[in-house]
Order: sequence, then C-alpha cells, then structure tokens
Amino acid sequence: MARSAASNRDGEGKLFVGGRLADSYPSAFGLRLRGITHLLIGGVTTEVCVQTTMREANDRGYECLLVEDATESYFPQFKASVLDMVRAQGGIVGWTGPSTAILGRYDAGGVFSTYSSAC
Repeated sequence: MARSAASNRDGEGKLFVGGRLADSYPSAFGLRLRGITHLLIGGVTTEVCVQTTMREANDRGYECLLVEDATESYFPQFKASVLDMVRAQGGIVGWTGPSTAILGRYDAGGVFSTYSSAC
C-alpha cells in the first residue's frame, strides 16, 4: 500500500504541499520521511505550474497521478495536450484519472487500498 499526500481539513494523517514542488523543495524531504511515495496532483494552470510540478516530482522518484478534474487551463487544448503528454509512452511521467475513480480507491486513512496506474 502506498501512502499519499492529500489535503484534509482536520490535517490528521494527511499532508498538503502547496505551490510548485520546486518552491517547497524542503517539504519534499518531509514527504519521504513520512513514507509518501505517491502524489495526487491538481491546480492551475495545467500547462505551467501543474505540469512542472508533476515532472519535477517524477524526476525525484515520486509516482504521480494528475487529477483530471482538479486542474484547468485558460485554453482547453493546452489542458488536453498536457493530459496526453502525461499518459504518453506508458505513463513515463505519470498517470491521469478523474476524481471519482481516485476517491473510490482512497480510504479515510490516507491509503490507496488498491493503487492502480490505470484509474
């Protein structure tokens, strides 16, 4: 089972890292110390901050899943292009999936009970 970083109002057992991963690089060490290996990524804009964060996290060894309906762009074709690029070449950068599929695999303890890269 993989621990995941996610936002949570009460903050118990989950971690939210705001901003680009590069801007919060010291926080990346905190992720590793907590045993977090898989990241759910969302935000704006898809083709700039979100894609950069995902690529940087992937380069640092994290398994990344871009939540399709938790990101947006000013230009729909840019978002579509990023989603296609993320999934290209067998998910070399990561995977994408809709929040409904992701939430169905995420339990209250912050653990994917059945993690699959093909949401």
